[in-house]
Amino acid sequence: MTTISPEFEDCGDEYSSSCEETTLPRRKKPKIVVDVSHNFLAVVYPEPKQDNLRINNQGDKNQEQISFLEDPNDLIDSICSDDVQLAVWRRSKLPGFIHKLSDPSLDPSLLPSYYGKVTPTTVAGLMREKLLSTTITAESQEEKKSKKVSLSNSYLEELIENVEQMVDIFDSIVGEDSVHVRLECLTDNGCAFWHQDTVPIRMVATYRGPCTEYVLPEVSQETLSNRQHDSKHAKSLTHHDVALFKGREFVEEEGMTE
Repeated sequence: MTTISPEFEDCGDEYSSSCEETTLPRRKKPKIVVDVSHNFLAVVYPEPKQDNLRINNQGDKNQEQISFLEDPNDLIDSICSDDVQLAVWRRSKLPGFIHKLSDPSLDPSLLPSYYGKVTPTTVAGLMREKLLSTTITAESQEEKKSKKVSLSNSYLEELIENVEQMVDIFDSIVGEDSVHVRLECLTDNGCAFWHQDTVPIRMVATYRGPCTEYVLPEVSQETLSNRQHDSKHAKSLTHHDVALFKGREFVEEEGMTE
């Protein structure tokens, strides 16, 4: 699997995720050689337009627990609702760099990556310094080599603007001084089992490869107790989606299983 995905977590308190396998060591990675097909990396599009998904809760009443939204401004009210465990901004149009990343000829070891603590006003500059090859002119050959990526600067600028927008949205929800951004390429499932993150809220989007999966709340406990890496109840997000998952630390309630 070759999945590139940004994640966002608030920095109000230092905590570890119950899905620690998704955190890669901060050191130079060996070259990744992955044989992938066009179908495997194809852009995942949403099914025909659907209204907010309503799930029967214990058979007594319908409660809105998973919400698909067209306007990112609606994310705050949605995820802060007591009933909602997963709020998804389903973008009507994909950025061009996501289509470019679906090209299987791109070298996975040269895909852009970034990890750091940022604010809405600093994230773009910090990512440009790390990712754009023209940002620093007086640099050694080794530094130039380390900046080599498989996307052109125009696509990287588009990616940075996309991350900046998501940081701004996430920051307005969590209300902290800064947030953690992790843009990384995964070559496996990331987590060994289905889990609920030990965080208040996590924002996730996928830019390349298979998208994040989740199960409906009504089958959450069944899925968790099976301790399997796969589930017959699995549902997939798409490349159009920016998802907010509630974790176990959101007002001490049960989180969304992914």
